[in-house]
Amino acid sequence: MTQRIMTQHNLTARVVLAAAALAPLTAPAFADDAADIPVQDTIVVTATKSELEILEVPAAISVVTLEKIEAQGAQTAVEALQGEPGVRISTYTEGSFPIVQIRSSGDAGQFQNTDVLVLIDGIPQVNLNDQSYYDQIPFEAIERIEVVRGPTSALYGRNGVGGTINIITRAAPEDTEISAMLSGGSFGFIKPRFTVGGALSDNINVLISGSYESSDGWRDQTDREAIDLFARADIELAPGTDLTLNLQYFDLNQEVATILPLLSDASELPGVDREDSFNLPGAEARNESLQITAVLTHEVSDTLVLSAPLYFRQTERILQRDGSFVDNIDTTAQTMDLYPFTPRSEESIIGFMPRLAWTPSGRFEFIGGIDYERNDGESGASNTFPTGTNFFTPVIVNYITGEFVTDINDLEELVRRDGEFESTVWAVYTQARIGVTDKLRLTLGGRYDYQERTLEDPLRPNPSVKADYERFTPRVAFDYAFTDNLHGYVSYSQGFNPPFGGAFAFERAGADALEPEVADNYEIGLKTNFPDGRGFANLAAFVLEREDLVQTLRIEGVNTQANAGGLDVWGIEFDAAYDLDSGFTVSGNYSYTDTEWQEFEVRGVNFAGFEVIQNPNHLASAALDWSSDDSRFKAGVWVDYVGDRFADRSNTVELDAYTLANFQAAYRPFGNERVTWRLQVFNLFDEEYLSRTELDFIGSVLGGAPGRPLNWLASVNVRY
Repeated sequence: MTQRIMTQHNLTARVVLAAAALAPLTAPAFADDAADIPVQDTIVVTATKSELEILEVPAAISVVTLEKIEAQGAQTAVEALQGEPGVRISTYTEGSFPIVQIRSSGDAGQFQNTDVLVLIDGIPQVNLNDQSYYDQIPFEAIERIEVVRGPTSALYGRNGVGGTINIITRAAPEDTEISAMLSGGSFGFIKPRFTVGGALSDNINVLISGSYESSDGWRDQTDREAIDLFARADIELAPGTDLTLNLQYFDLNQEVATILPLLSDASELPGVDREDSFNLPGAEARNESLQITAVLTHEVSDTLVLSAPLYFRQTERILQRDGSFVDNIDTTAQTMDLYPFTPRSEESIIGFMPRLAWTPSGRFEFIGGIDYERNDGESGASNTFPTGTNFFTPVIVNYITGEFVTDINDLEELVRRDGEFESTVWAVYTQARIGVTDKLRLTLGGRYDYQERTLEDPLRPNPSVKADYERFTPRVAFDYAFTDNLHGYVSYSQGFNPPFGGAFAFERAGADALEPEVADNYEIGLKTNFPDGRGFANLAAFVLEREDLVQTLRIEGVNTQANAGGLDVWGIEFDAAYDLDSGFTVSGNYSYTDTEWQEFEVRGVNFAGFEVIQNPNHLASAALDWSSDDSRFKAGVWVDYVGDRFADRSNTVELDAYTLANFQAAYRPFGNERVTWRLQVFNLFDEEYLSRTELDFIGSVLGGAPGRPLNWLASVNVRY
């Protein structure tokens, strides 16, 4: 393969060319009698921490509405993100460990979900491994999901490198609301859910929702059982003073399959079925999370508003005797090795995020705030191995018969890590939005973060480790209103990741006091609403330069964290929707992303110029929806396309592109939302594909995650 090394000059030239391509975009005129479809008048808050219409936000942002979630049959927040511009979803194994990539960030073969930040109503969901988990999202209470592409660390701090996902929960209704839904589908899936809400008094409204989920999974050993509860109270304490109380509880038990063993060229092993799993009996992930949030909002004056969120989150996670990662595939003996591993963590997090918003005039807005978060946690891990050996001895399984060569009734465990963590984050940020002219606005802001972290673990060679870092992150953007319906922007924003490299790596990484990863993002974009309200179109081009990535390297036989990566990413994103008349609407998006290592050396091999694994150049989605004149019948088809991508570091193995076609139909017998019957079918043509691959220590393919086959979901929803 010819290595392609992209210089700074090349990157800049490509952005200039992309910007030139934006220039001809105009808002054409359409017939006056066109039917309405949603245009970009939705109020969003994530990108600026203030209420703005999407059209006015100087950033690439999309919104997943509750209507879209229901229409496309998403059962988790991660599934709801599938098909959004620049967003790719994959999983480590079926039903567990979802991975979200935005602009290629989120999975560079190191720490999953460490550079895509997840928020729930603006509250960061970051654990002691510096990861964002998606399990604890209160799915039944989602009002919408705001997806900001590009760094957001100037407002939110760590992890906001590739993008930010903000889950906005529903407000408690003033009028009585009762709804219930029952869903069932392929692979033994069943999910009843309910919502109850209304006014308790003149100044207190409440909302309670929940669900129970059970599934057999389409692969062996992927049974799933989950409980999701959400409660909210909106209280008016006095005129101009409100208190919102939230409670979110989630409990998951998920059996964990092994990755599908593959040959080094990513082809499947003869005799192994995609449904097969070879993990130890009882291997499962158990996740339990409780978050309580109180938000006091006080209008100090007509121009000054104080908001003070206070939150507490407690989580317990354990991955029990997991041998999902396979190794040493022997095609002669038809065996492979498992190294069962049991990581666990318990965390108690408390945070306080007071903020002031001052708007003295229509041409000036100022936001300033302080963030504090403290995490007291415990993290441990044990290895399982045959009795009388050591933890380097694998459990051997025959991948044809599924029988264990090793006697799994004679195994022992050795606790290798059992530590107590403390993490404290202090931050202060400001942002000003200034109307330079009637059409031109400047957004200028920055944030200072300081984090201190300690580990006490008597089982480790360094039983007491302490490290800290500090970081200032700037942001500047200009947005210009060419017309009421056509806006353009240019922006520079920065993001960063903590330097610790996760809980298990912190002993060495913290002692070496690594530098935070820094990402610089340069972006230009245009947004337009068609004047007659029949649709919208957006176009953005960006360059993302990442430096000092924390990578896991094998140094002198020990997995060690180091600032060992420089990565350049550039891309173009387009999304649009349009009303075709006669009840039809069409929507779609396309993203092109190019990634190249600028510096990355493993075992003496320099991968500069190579593409990052798991990152397709091309992503696309398209949908056609139809609604009858009386709204009794609705139907739609949508397709998601994922381009080919490299499966190994040396870019010698390529995974094929795949296209998933889906269908949905809904019937409302009374012509309103009182009763809705719905049917959804996914992967209509039963396409076989690999969503991702897993590598050994030298970067060769060992296994992968097969995609879900054709499946269906039926539901009935009753609202009062």
